[in-house]
Amino acid sequence: MAKYSAYEILEIKGSFIYFILLIIISLIAHGFQFVAKVKLVGILGPLLINLIMILLAFVIFRKKEQIKPLHTFMDSRHRHGDHTCPGQVQLRDKRGLDLRL
Repeated sequence: MAKYSAYEILEIKGSFIYFILLIIISLIAHGFQFVAKVKLVGILGPLLINLIMILLAFVIFRKKEQIKPLHTFMDSRHRHGDHTCPGQVQLRDKRGLDLRL
């Protein structure tokens, strides 16, 4: 399991809560439209927009969840026995490529 910072955990949980609440709000809204006997044509427009918003919220949640945190000097030193200068930061992207300039 990947280690995330507190900020990354907050972003992941917040995006998931947004996704779930958007579904609940949409269901309530369309339920009220159905009870009020709004014509089907009048319901389909907002339903389509809400489905697009829910899909985008899910995509944002999945992308935030799949981002691997960057490994720092201390993480890699303890894992690989690498003895480089203290304070030197080794940044790698999710494919493991070195991000130093």
